[in-house]
Amino acid sequence: MDDLYNKDFFLKHDYENIIKSHLQKIDTTNPAELKLWVLSICNLKDTYISIYLLLQLKPNANFVDDEVALSLFNLQLKYKTKIKYHLISVKKIIHDMLNYLDCEKISLKVFIHSFNQIKFTKNEIISLRKIFSFSQIFKYYQEVMSSMFHKKVTMHEIILLFNLLDNNEIAYKQMVPIFQRTTQYVTQNFLEKSVVSCCEAIKALVIHDKSFFKEKFDYLASLSSYLVQILRNPHNYAFLSLDDVDNLVDSIKVFVSFCKDDKKSLKISAGTFKKGLDFVVQVICNKKTVYEEFVALVSILDIIYIYFEAAYNLGSRIFDYDEIIKIISNINPEIPPTISHNEWATIYNRFLEKKYRFIDFLLPLAEKDAFDMNIFYCDMSTCYDAYNIIKILKNFVLKIDWNKMITIACLPQFIEDYAELIFNNKYLKNIDNHYDYIKIYIHSLKKMNRQDLVLFCEKFMFDKFSNKNLSQTHREYFIDMFLQDIDNNDSFPIISRRKKTLDFLFYRTIDTQTHLFINEFLHKLDVSNYTKYNLNIVALFLVLVKKDDNLPDNTISHMCEYFISVLCYNYKPDTFEESHIVKIYIASFVSILCRYKHEITFDDCDLQPCQKTFYKLYVAILSCVSAQYNMQYIDTIKKYLFNFLFSADRFQQSILGNLFRKCDPAIVLSNEKHPDIINIYNYINDRMDAL
Repeated sequence: MDDLYNKDFFLKHDYENIIKSHLQKIDTTNPAELKLWVLSICNLKDTYISIYLLLQLKPNANFVDDEVALSLFNLQLKYKTKIKYHLISVKKIIHDMLNYLDCEKISLKVFIHSFNQIKFTKNEIISLRKIFSFSQIFKYYQEVMSSMFHKKVTMHEIILLFNLLDNNEIAYKQMVPIFQRTTQYVTQNFLEKSVVSCCEAIKALVIHDKSFFKEKFDYLASLSSYLVQILRNPHNYAFLSLDDVDNLVDSIKVFVSFCKDDKKSLKISAGTFKKGLDFVVQVICNKKTVYEEFVALVSILDIIYIYFEAAYNLGSRIFDYDEIIKIISNINPEIPPTISHNEWATIYNRFLEKKYRFIDFLLPLAEKDAFDMNIFYCDMSTCYDAYNIIKILKNFVLKIDWNKMITIACLPQFIEDYAELIFNNKYLKNIDNHYDYIKIYIHSLKKMNRQDLVLFCEKFMFDKFSNKNLSQTHREYFIDMFLQDIDNNDSFPIISRRKKTLDFLFYRTIDTQTHLFINEFLHKLDVSNYTKYNLNIVALFLVLVKKDDNLPDNTISHMCEYFISVLCYNYKPDTFEESHIVKIYIASFVSILCRYKHEITFDDCDLQPCQKTFYKLYVAILSCVSAQYNMQYIDTIKKYLFNFLFSADRFQQSILGNLFRKCDPAIVLSNEKHPDIINIYNYINDRMDAL
């Protein structure tokens, strides 16, 4: 089974069949074997393949113990950090694993740690209470609450424990020390690392049971103000990580949102915003900013947005919106000398995200030209993660000039960030030439040989044009995608993209467009494609002809020209009867002719012996195997056949002579002479019938 976990093995083989064959070998009723298999695929370097394999697994035994649960959790983290665009929900995969818990071998502690991000249904919570007894849940909850002051605990873990306990009174009693400690923080104004976990617990309680804080507005308002002071002091960032900062800012957001209906909230929000804006101005004036000051600036930028939004929603209109935009847009930090590139990239992206989220909120409130868009283009050309910045914008997208943005998007260092943005109408609103930008972007991907991104982008094109009457421009896109690297049969992304294109053309395009796809595809084929065998092209034809029962004669004739051209160019009498690819080409050609009862056209040129006439006669005779042609057409074939046989070489006479039997009123195939082609022909028809 080791070869299954080698990526090169995937790239060189039919990966779907490989997976199916390996899955068939796995005893899905054997917990030990299932566990070994899941642990192995969770440790694969390629996270996409790990997820793909997990999706194929259909267990019939309970095998998820502590080790498996932790591996799944780590896979989720790896997927979240390594892959920008999550096409597959790993949470759903982990959620499905709930059905295979080994109740005797999974501990509550590991379960809470590994599954706390999942949204459980009421029935699932009830089932979990049966697996983990109340005494076990309560005991672990006590341990978590008592460890809060020296160990990091997340909001999601606490909320899951609240749900499992199903006893708010008991849960609240265990939180009394946390309330006491946070009150001490606020009144004595000092900082401990445990403030993060304490705020996570209180935030969990606010989300879980809002009624508990109904009369405790002052407590949450005071705690929020304390956290703002903590985050405004650059010295405190020696004790706080960026994750800690995110958690504290999120706590402020939850607390402020909860207090929005209180009468005092407007005054507090407006006052906190003004103080925060003064801090921003102060930092801007000090051009040589150290790292801790810049982190504090980013945090306060996030916080003043929270308070400004709260004040605005409560009816405050006292601010000068143009001035606020001017202050925020003029923040132009320089990289501190003592910081690494990776650290700077992380915090600089956060800064741009907070900056433009705030400006985006202010744009409709300010004057039309309050913000200089050139600042935005400049920032986008220096950022490290445009995707996470642009995806949060709403009002901004109407102002973006994509003639400028596409230049930035196609730079090698940024091209991955724009993969989803380029295809989404949300970010290119009211753009008449949207497809032109897509074409430029795809062309850049091809130049950089980014097959992984081309495959990814095709998914968006499928969604964008599904079940639509495509224009010629849009059809050309899919034809270009299919033709790209048409000879490459080794690359995993290219093979997968090609297969997905065929599926799209068959299942999600309008039937009446089939002939347009075929004609335009043949028109775009390079001259070299008419001289060499390529089964990918044959596959495209077979898929498309299956889709439409009424192809025009000129379209079928166009395909005939392709087949005859390739067969003639590669004509080799000594290998004709042994060549498997020749048989596939001929059988596919005949299959298409028979489907439409298309008649090969013969003319005066076919009275002279040549390879083209040989193949025209050959497939014309073969097509009479299953299709009922009229006698006039059969007489035409006989006429040209007899004329050709008199002047053909011995090889051609032998091949064509074997197809003809004088005792039959029609031309038929001699099965004894050509069983291989008959088998391939039947196989192709069976496959087409299965579509």
